[in-house]
Amino acid sequence: MFVSASASSDVPAGKKLVGGAQVGYARRLYKTEHGETSIEAGYDFVYEEYSAVPDAASIHPARLAILNSTQIGEKSALAVTIEGLVNLNTERAPNPDGGDTVAPLQDLRTNLSGTLTSPLTEKLNLGLSVKIRSDRVPAPRPAFSLPYAPGFLPFAESLDTIAEASVLYTLL
Repeated sequence: MFVSASASSDVPAGKKLVGGAQVGYARRLYKTEHGETSIEAGYDFVYEEYSAVPDAASIHPARLAILNSTQIGEKSALAVTIEGLVNLNTERAPNPDGGDTVAPLQDLRTNLSGTLTSPLTEKLNLGLSVKIRSDRVPAPRPAFSLPYAPGFLPFAESLDTIAEASVLYTLL
């Protein structure tokens, strides 16, 4: 069993605030000396406040994820996760179809992430990661310095990619 909570913001994607909680069951499917694969299934709660409109959405999705971690060489590691979420409730949220509700099972979100970590020295590690997120019902895109024409409400892209590089130092 697991429980987690999160909070974030992604203003360019139209989300002023994203809060969430997860509860679910995790099970290791496979383990060797150099890696393991596990599966998670559960329930999520997601609260989204939008940047472009005063509306907010409460989303109740079912979640399924497959996680794999593999040791590469003696000290490097690769972790890959694929996750799917589908809403179980009717959402009160603007959508690209022009409506203001999203029917159950219509808001499909998928996330794929990969992270490679490798030591540079005994206490210094380098991490490289890529995340690809897809949202079938993206948020309305906010206007930045210039407002949009009256009545025009564009939506964020349904596909979002994030690349990160990090340096991790171990103190103890």
